[in-house]
Amino acid sequence: MTTAKKLKSPKMSGTTTSRDVESLINQGRAEGEDRLRQAGLLLEEIDIDQIDEEHFVRDRIAHDEDAFHELRSSIYASGQKTPIEVTVISDPDEPLRYGLVSGWRRLHAIREIFCETRDPGFATINARVLQHDVSSALVALAIENEVRKGISPFERALFIRRTVEAGAFASVDQAILSMYGQASAAKQSKIRTLVRLADFIGAIIIHPDCITEQIGLRLVKYFDAGAGDLKARKMLEEAPKDRTKSEELALLRKYLSDAKPLYDRQTAHDRKGRGRPKVKRFVARHMPNERAVQFVGGRLQSPCRLIASNDGAFRLTFEDGTDLPEEAATVVLEDIANALSKRTAK
Repeated sequence: MTTAKKLKSPKMSGTTTSRDVESLINQGRAEGEDRLRQAGLLLEEIDIDQIDEEHFVRDRIAHDEDAFHELRSSIYASGQKTPIEVTVISDPDEPLRYGLVSGWRRLHAIREIFCETRDPGFATINARVLQHDVSSALVALAIENEVRKGISPFERALFIRRTVEAGAFASVDQAILSMYGQASAAKQSKIRTLVRLADFIGAIIIHPDCITEQIGLRLVKYFDAGAGDLKARKMLEEAPKDRTKSEELALLRKYLSDAKPLYDRQTAHDRKGRGRPKVKRFVARHMPNERAVQFVGGRLQSPCRLIASNDGAFRLTFEDGTDLPEEAATVVLEDIANALSKRTAK
């Protein structure tokens, strides 16, 4: 049985003055506020300029203008009903700063209202100050993302990749287990697959919310088979940067339609000769943002990467960042050599 720790009363002199009593009350109030803050139960009014909305990795959720306008009108008419969540990010010797954990739309609505009206009542925002490190804050962000309407599986994948790039997690697998550990094994597998898609085209997709789970998984399936994956990337890179969501979706659907016959030809041998081990086509993809080349297919079966470090050295790793064993690395190098020899023969 756990017993509550008894707090020591502050030592006082034999003569108690009103100043001593006031000091004791202030000490008790400070201790109580600290406990409430640690439990995430203390609401505070914070200057909107003290909050850094980009301190933690932010997702790329599509901005629903109608829903945002409705929220903004509600806050202007009735005030803020739900507090945002923040955590202290400044050093003790610096001016107090907070990192936004959740409540991006509420913060932006109040900032817009203040900019337009200069009403001092909207210069601050009600916030719950939480005790978060980077990893736990990102878990909280992931939870918020899942309960928000409109988040697409591809946006989730982009979010996971960014948490790893920010150093919050050592690998994609660790990020998925930390933020989506309660999901089924099948869902985690789909998330992992879509993160690979985000690695390949995430930087050139303008409207990530247009990629549904079905479209995303089909893209990965076609890319893994080498069915025009580089052509699809080039198509997206050359498309107008101001394209609409419907235009981008049309591009992806056109690629899937055009690539299906090629995919069927590339994978036809896999459907023949039952009992033989299936060997997927060996495909290499350049990942310029990560100074790496990703290899998919071939005899290894598991995707891997050739990574270049700043000192000019190269490493062959699995997707989670662990080095390939010598035997597996030899298999990959042989697949590379075979692919190069076939290309030279042509």
